[in-house]
Amino acid sequence: MRKSARFGGAMSQWFDMWSVEDPKEKEEIQLAGLRESIEDILSIIRNETSSVPASRIILGGISQGSATAIMAMLHGQVRLGGFIGLCTWLPFQGWVADYARNFGRSYTLKNIHSILKMQPCETTVSADQLISDRKSAFDTPTFLSHSKDDEVVPIENGRLFKRTLEYLNVATTWKEYEDGRHWVNEPQGVDDIVQFIKEKVGMASYIV
Repeated sequence: MRKSARFGGAMSQWFDMWSVEDPKEKEEIQLAGLRESIEDILSIIRNETSSVPASRIILGGISQGSATAIMAMLHGQVRLGGFIGLCTWLPFQGWVADYARNFGRSYTLKNIHSILKMQPCETTVSADQLISDRKSAFDTPTFLSHSKDDEVVPIENGRLFKRTLEYLNVATTWKEYEDGRHWVNEPQGVDDIVQFIKEKVGMASYIV
């Protein structure tokens, strides 16, 4: 639970924010909670990679959880098996897009920590899996989906997310659905996720 600057009381949220409709509004209030949640996620990834290859880890979430997860993956600077984001957006999208357009993906990845006002992340995976090519985080196969009737997070936020990843040459599978609201479209949305995991992540043998 985190205190909401806008509504006053405590709310269940990964980080505080003023508006999910317009994530750019009062972006500064997002930083403290986002940094804490990023560290929590990276701690889990570090623990998991002590016994599981990073290439077998799929990170993702829905809405604000996915927004947190993508920043954790980028700040952690490691290629994972896959990333799945549902009805979501990219925090600090304007900053990331400007970096991508003006300086390229290598510079952008190396400076995610400056956007978040965090110290650079040196080791996300276990020592024997440490990847020297930090650009590899952008090589993580990525799946994004959004429903046009999402009443919480406008689909345009998801489209901006997708567009920014395109600037960075991230291999992104993007799916739009007519309905599904602020959740997973069924059944097609679920089928698309399964297909992504089979084809892009290379885990077909793990799915019946």
